[in-house]
Amino acid sequence: MSASKCGADGRIGVYGGSFDPVHVGHIALAAVVRETLGLDTVMFVPTQQSPFKQVPAASALHRVAMVRIAVSGLPWATVSTLEVGRPAPSYTVDTLKSVREKTGEAALFLMVGADILNDLSSWRDPAQILCMATIVAVGRPGEVLAVPPSLEGLSRAYPGRIRLLECVTPPTSSSAIRRSVQRGEALDAHVDPEVARYIALHGLYRATG
Repeated sequence: MSASKCGADGRIGVYGGSFDPVHVGHIALAAVVRETLGLDTVMFVPTQQSPFKQVPAASALHRVAMVRIAVSGLPWATVSTLEVGRPAPSYTVDTLKSVREKTGEAALFLMVGADILNDLSSWRDPAQILCMATIVAVGRPGEVLAVPPSLEGLSRAYPGRIRLLECVTPPTSSSAIRRSVQRGEALDAHVDPEVARYIALHGLYRATG
């Protein structure tokens, strides 16, 4: 990341997730948020393991490799191993602290699915998260986008720190892709062709749901 993007005027998207595997929907969402909010960079942060999800089917090594393949042609995207280099589980507040140490006074935008807002109050230190970053909650067209009652107090304490954004993304999911692998179906409509080749080469997801 260049020095100019780490300064006070930098705008950095932080996009965490299992990416098990990364798919075209992830990339489309990142691209829309970047364009809508004028971000300089979107940092993809594969998790070691989320405290709210089951253990990923593919190892961190494979998931990081697939994300790197998927964003290799995107000059605005980077991949961070901050979380996979730490013991599980991965806590967002710790990740943002590490990102802040590396980016100085850059404005951080934490990208999440709109459904995540309902759980945010139970995350570790949500107030500190909102202090460090603007949360960008992304939902599909027609989905009701609203700050849930559990976050109204934090929303008032940190005005403007929760952004709601509607985004059209391809209708796919990592779990559906894993099931497609089990059925021997082609993946090119759902993932980058090179990611599909990587999955086949390493025999990933053949025994998962």
